[in-house]
Amino acid sequence: MGVTSGELRGKGSLDPALPLVGDFFQELSTESPPAELLDAAVLTVYCWSAPAHGQASVPQETTKARLVKLDGLLEESCRRHTSNGDRCTICEARAMVGFIPRDGDAPQHLIDRFIGLWEDVVRQVKKTPLFPVAHIADIFEVLISFTEENNRLRALIDEVDALVAERAGKGAAAERARRRAVAISTPADMSRLLTNYSARKWVGLAASTSMVRSSLCWSSAMPTNP
Repeated sequence: MGVTSGELRGKGSLDPALPLVGDFFQELSTESPPAELLDAAVLTVYCWSAPAHGQASVPQETTKARLVKLDGLLEESCRRHTSNGDRCTICEARAMVGFIPRDGDAPQHLIDRFIGLWEDVVRQVKKTPLFPVAHIADIFEVLISFTEENNRLRALIDEVDALVAERAGKGAAAERARRRAVAISTPADMSRLLTNYSARKWVGLAASTSMVRSSLCWSSAMPTNP
């Protein structure tokens, strides 16, 4: 991952490191730890969204094939790992790639799957008192732009707020609610954020914050069905 970080930091493109990216995905297996599968999910989202912004030239078919493999590995990993912490990480990885279109997906199916997978994350986090929740709240601060007509997502945000209040204090939850109330990001703004935030993951940010940033794929997914 150090090489991919360097390429994005120095050149703003992942292309010179694509052979190493290919090796990384080739080596993923049922023995890969949940944290590595989370890294794979981050990279999958990046490879899916970055070509539209000139930061990578990964063919869509390649990304689709990697996604099929990752979906299978995450399903198997969920069966193999029983600790709450590992399951939280696996659920996050599944949720992150949940809005990448699969063959035959209808727009509403994309939305329902995405929200359903994040509901799984929240359910698992509730069972894991020491698992951080701030980065999950950050995701929903961005997604608020899409919640006007979606009661499920609004209910999920309320659950996340309750977790933040419980673990970080009511003041922190109130501040997040205030920021959401004044959020006016457009889909175009969020699309730009997706690429910028995803790139920062590969220049050395912590995995938890990188997931927030990569999960902004919601906005890139809405206009088209790659």
